[in-house]
Amino acid sequence: MDLSSKIELNNLRHTIRYGLQPDEPSLLSVWLEKDTAVLQQGSSVTERRRVHVRQFELLLDTIADELVAANWRQLCLDQIYKPLAALAKITNDEMSTRHLVKLRHELAVTAQYYENSISNGQKKNFEKRNTNESDANRE
Repeated sequence: MDLSSKIELNNLRHTIRYGLQPDEPSLLSVWLEKDTAVLQQGSSVTERRRVHVRQFELLLDTIADELVAANWRQLCLDQIYKPLAALAKITNDEMSTRHLVKLRHELAVTAQYYENSISNGQKKNFEKRNTNESDANRE
C-alpha cells in the first residue's frame, strides 16, 4: 500500500470515528472494503484477526460516543456485524473463540448503553419542548 492510500485510509477512519459526515452512510461500506482490502492474499489468520478487531473497536467506540450524531452511531451499530462475522469465520481455537465471545459481550453492553442514551436524549428533548410550549402558553 502506497503512502497516499495509507493517508486516505487514515482520514477515512478519522471521519468514521468522529462522525464527520453523518449524512454519508456509504462511507462505512467504503471504509470497511478498503480496510479489508489491505489484507493481501495469503495474509495470516493473526493479521486478518487484527484488522477485523480494529474495525470492530472503531465502530464500537463510535457507537459509545455521545458527541457523535445519533444517526451516525446507529449506522455504525448497523454495520458492526461485518467485522464480527469476519472474525467468526476465522475463529479456529479456544482462545479466539473466547475473544469473540468477549467482543460480542462488549457489543451487547454498549448497544444497551446506546439505546439508553438515545431514549434519554429524546426524553430530555421532549421535556424541553414541552417546557418551552408551556412557557409560551403562559405569556
